[in-house]
Amino acid sequence: MEAVTSKFVQSSILELTELSVPIYQKHLDLKDLQEVIAFYKTPAGKKHAEKTPLIAQESLQISQQWAASLPYKYKQIANNVTE
Repeated sequence: MEAVTSKFVQSSILELTELSVPIYQKHLDLKDLQEVIAFYKTPAGKKHAEKTPLIAQESLQISQQWAASLPYKYKQIANNVTE
């Protein structure tokens, strides 16, 4: 079973990489990517890579809370405008 899981993970990562390449090619050229790679080799780049998942997770949580508050805020504004 471990071999199946390993093969599945590898093939999934490869598939996602292949799907992502055109997006990167659309927005960044080779020089840009080389500079990004150089950045990630610096202490700041390493820290950024380490902290990005945490930042993304916390940002998602706060975005969900914010989005949940929008209908209430809209209703408040609508009530004030119609008064």
